[in-house]
Amino acid sequence: MSSKPPITLSSDLDPWDRQPGESHRQYSRFQTFMELGRGRTLKQAAEMLHGLGDKITYRTLMQYAYEYRWSDRAEAHDRDQDRLERERLLVLRREMLARHRKLAAGMLGKAITSLQNLQPAQMTPTDITRFVKLATDLERVALGEPERTVAVTGAGGGPITVDDFSQYTPAERRARLEQITTELSRRAALHDDEDDD
Repeated sequence: MSSKPPITLSSDLDPWDRQPGESHRQYSRFQTFMELGRGRTLKQAAEMLHGLGDKITYRTLMQYAYEYRWSDRAEAHDRDQDRLERERLLVLRREMLARHRKLAAGMLGKAITSLQNLQPAQMTPTDITRFVKLATDLERVALGEPERTVAVTGAGGGPITVDDFSQYTPAERRARLEQITTELSRRAALHDDEDDD
């Protein structure tokens, strides 16, 4: 391993940017490593670099990766990409909800107009009722209201109890998991018996 300590990342730069003292060639190698994605390894990076004609030894690559904190920087890049994706999805969700609200309002308006101008040869009252129900359901969902609410309770309708496995010794943890497995098997068997009837 390198005798040099790992660099301190510049506070003025993103971690995945070229850092002070990092040559263009070293940074290019880091980018190759980073662009391999979440399952990246130094071995993959070495193979990729060798395929591109870079004669760097694996040992030297390990030294650069240690000294220039490749794993930390690549993970920071992954987190930033995740953040950007969440922001992009949030924008798309807002746009979708706006479209759904507009669609629901239009459908509801048409239903109201149909109700006001109902002619015998046109929609039946049942058709209009369904139209109004569909429009109001769509509007409710577009405003973020749940379509239904499901309550989960513990025994007798009380609160759900959760084991704090961090407080157990390994033996206690193993014993408790065996109890849970046995109980789940018993319940599955009861459920199967009900299906047989």
